[in-house]
Amino acid sequence: MLIDARQRHPTCSMPMGALLDPARCTMLLREIGPIIGSPTLKVTASLLGKRIAFLSTAAALYAMTVFDKGLDLSLGNTVLEYQHDGKWQSRMPLINLAVTRPQAGERQQWRERIVRQLFAENLAPVWAALSAASGVSAKILWENLAVRIYSQYERHMIASAGQDKQARIQEDFDYLLHAPGAVFGVKDNPLAQYHFAHTRCDDKLIRIRKTCCFYLRATTPPEYCSVCPLTHNRKAKN
Repeated sequence: MLIDARQRHPTCSMPMGALLDPARCTMLLREIGPIIGSPTLKVTASLLGKRIAFLSTAAALYAMTVFDKGLDLSLGNTVLEYQHDGKWQSRMPLINLAVTRPQAGERQQWRERIVRQLFAENLAPVWAALSAASGVSAKILWENLAVRIYSQYERHMIASAGQDKQARIQEDFDYLLHAPGAVFGVKDNPLAQYHFAHTRCDDKLIRIRKTCCFYLRATTPPEYCSVCPLTHNRKAKN
């Protein structure tokens, strides 16, 4: 998943910062749309945002929390791969793969720098660009990201980690849920906004989304994501 930028796909890749160019962003959405079966730029932007969220947080947050290593996820160091062959095939190419480590007694400051770089300096401007180019609500893009991070920490890291790492995983997750909005480049912490209580549906406890990610509009027949509000809100009321 994480690769050297020199190994990136020769045609289906571009500097992440190029998305901030309105013309290039719109052109990319128009190129990707037919490939993924998306009917509109709005749907395409949401689904591309989900992929970007998955790749960037899987790389940066997992390295930070599990291995105490900081990756450079700045706009100038990241490359967007977007090849799709029935499903996403893209990876996260980085120009510079060097890592940082926290100095003794300074992990909190180190963690904040990593989180600010990932969100405020990278994903926040990318979300703004995707929203402006397609009309998709920024709320949808942020909830796409939030759902991914909840799953990463609750279902993968915490559930599979040994006892020696569980405390740090929980501490980092709590930090992300309570950090000031400025760390994310927005007024209010977007991870806190969507961290609702779980609801029982079909004998499972899930955190139902508040916004629709539009996945169903790019699938035939329509498929719903596992926490879709269009299906689970009806079930929860029954």
